[in-house]
This record gives sequence, structure tokens and C-alpha cells, in this order.
Amino acid sequence: SETLQLYVTYFSGLFLILSTPGPNIIMLGCLSALYGVRSIMPLLLGITAGQIVLAVGFYGIFAIIPEGPLWSAVSNALAALFMLIIAWQLITSSALFDSATPKKIPPITQFISSFITAVGNPITGLYLASQFLGPLKSIEGSIFIVLLLLSILFEFIVYGSIGLILSHPSIRSRIKSSFCLWTRAIACVFFLFAIMHLQPVIAFAGGM
Repeated sequence: SETLQLYVTYFSGLFLILSTPGPNIIMLGCLSALYGVRSIMPLLLGITAGQIVLAVGFYGIFAIIPEGPLWSAVSNALAALFMLIIAWQLITSSALFDSATPKKIPPITQFISSFITAVGNPITGLYLASQFLGPLKSIEGSIFIVLLLLSILFEFIVYGSIGLILSHPSIRSRIKSSFCLWTRAIACVFFLFAIMHLQPVIAFAGGM
């Protein structure tokens, strides 16, 4: 159904945010490799808390904005920018696996730093803004709470899996050997998605 497709699309975008190479991914991999998967729990809690704050904020703000073609165009523009930033981050992330291995970080420091990073992450902000201004703008509060709880569970599963995978040195070395090739290929796909999101924006601008 159309509703199911809406939520599948939302979680697909959330998966892209969680799995795109960046500081959180490297920290998760290094900490889990050195101290076990349990060591990344404060980091996971901080990231999740930050994204909850963003989601609640955007849902509350955009709920009072009236429907209209302007806001649909803005939503698509934000989604296009989100895709372009991910493409750029993939292209420039070649050196991530050469990062120095971090020392053990106190849990409270992990939580605070990952919370601040999540709240200030432009990729997460753009994605959630485009969703709650666009396709998820009209969902009821009860459905939003369920969506939020499912998002938390989804994040723990994805990040826990990534931590588990990157904790094995042999797997990390294999990923590193082909890292440039597959990140650039995926970046091209995101660039094409960004162009697709810009089409309704251009159509709206042409009709003004």
C-alpha cells in the first residue's frame, strides 16, 4: 500500500544516514574492535538521543505549517541537498579507515560528544526536515511515537551490526582495499537521486 511504501522509504533513508562513512562509523568500528561491541552502547545512546531531539523538533514545527506546493518543493529541495551531501561525504571519505585508533573514551564523554554530533549533523537534519515537511507531515502523534520507537530499535540494530562487522580486523582490511571504488560508485547513485528530487522543485519554480 501507499502508507507502507511511505514508511519503507523513511527507513531506507534512515539506513543511508546510519551506514554512510563518517566519524560515528569509524568510532563504532574502532571501539568495538578494541573493547567489544558493548563498549559502543554510550555512543549509540548519544546518537539516538540527538536524533530523537531533531525528529521531535521538526515534527512539532512543521505540523503547524499549512499544506501547499511551496512546502512540497522545499521538502524536495532539502532531500536533494541531503543526497548531494551524502554523495560528497562518500567521495571524500577515502582516508577514514586510515584514522588513528582512539584510546578508550569514558562513557559520559562518548554520550555527550555523539549527542552533540547527532544534533548538529546536517545530513540528519536535512533528511528529517525533508520527511516531516513532506511525506510524513500529516501523520498523527500516536503514529509518530511508534515511528520514533521503531527508529530507535532500527538504529541499534544497524549500528550494532556495523560495530560487530568492523570489530573483525580481516573484514576491515577487505573493506579498506575496495573502499574507494564502491564509495565513488554509490556517490554517483546519490547524485542521480538528487537530480530526481530537484525535478519537482524546477517544475514549481517554472510555474511561479
